[in-house]
Amino acid sequence: MSHSRTTVHGTIVGVIVLDTGFRRLAGDIAHAATWPFPVQFRIVHGVRPRDVIEGDPRHSLDAFRAAIDDLVALGCTAITTSCGFLAALQGELTLHSPVPFLSSALLQIPMIEHILPAGKKPGLILSDPHSITERHLHAVGAAPGLPMAALPVDGPLLRNMREQATEVDAAAQEADVMATVAELMAHHSEVGALVFECANLPPTRQLCRGGSGSRSLISSHWYAGCSYRWRRRIISNERPLRIARHRWWPDRLGDCLGSGAERCTGYAS
Repeated sequence: MSHSRTTVHGTIVGVIVLDTGFRRLAGDIAHAATWPFPVQFRIVHGVRPRDVIEGDPRHSLDAFRAAIDDLVALGCTAITTSCGFLAALQGELTLHSPVPFLSSALLQIPMIEHILPAGKKPGLILSDPHSITERHLHAVGAAPGLPMAALPVDGPLLRNMREQATEVDAAAQEADVMATVAELMAHHSEVGALVFECANLPPTRQLCRGGSGSRSLISSHWYAGCSYRWRRRIISNERPLRIARHRWWPDRLGDCLGSGAERCTGYAS
C-alpha cells in the first residue's frame, strides 16, 4: 500500500487566516493559545477582511484553493478559516478540498435550529449587518430571517480591526460585544442561542454567557461542537475524519440547555 509523503507531523487542523495586522486575543481563532492542540496557520496574503466582507470573495477563490492545498500538503486533516463571511464559499471550497472544510461558525445554525425548544431561534452577532446575504445563509443550510445584531461601526473592536491596531483595550472590546448582545436579547425574546459570525468575538464568550440569559447556548467555533471522543481522535489522529459518524455538539449539551449556558465551553470561527 502506498502512503502519501508527509513532512510535518502532529498538526491536524489547518486555519486559513486573512491578511490582517490587528492584535488578536486568546480565544480568537488566529491566536495559538486558543487551541488545546497544535494547529497550522496559513495566511492568505493580499486578501483582507474587506475583500471578503464588502467585496466578492469569489475573486479570491484561487488564493483560498492554494491555501487549502498547502495545508493538506502539511498533513492537516481538517481546515477552517478566520472569517465567518467565507460561508459564501463553503460549496466551492468543499468541492476543492480533499479533507473536511469548515468555512464559518454559521455552519452550526441548522444544527442549533433543530435542537432549540419550540419557539426559540438562534440569534446572530455580526461584524457587518449590511454584508450578510441570503447567499451566506443558503450556503450553510440556514433559513433567512434570523434575529441579528451587529457591532457598532465606530466601536472599539471594529475600529481596532479597521485601523490594524497592534495594542487594544480588551475591556473596551468586551463591553462593545456585551452591549451588542444585550441589544439583540432586548429586542428578540425568541433568541435561544447566540452564534458569533466573527472569529474575533469569542474572547468575550464567558462574559456573554453571563449576560445573555441563563438558557442561551453560545456557539462560536466548530471545535466546540465536537464530542469528546471525536476531539480525542483529532488530537491523536486515530483514524481519518469521518464527519457523518460524529456529532457536532457542545460539551454537556443537555446541561447547557437545561441549566444555563455558562457550562458550555467553546472557541471561535
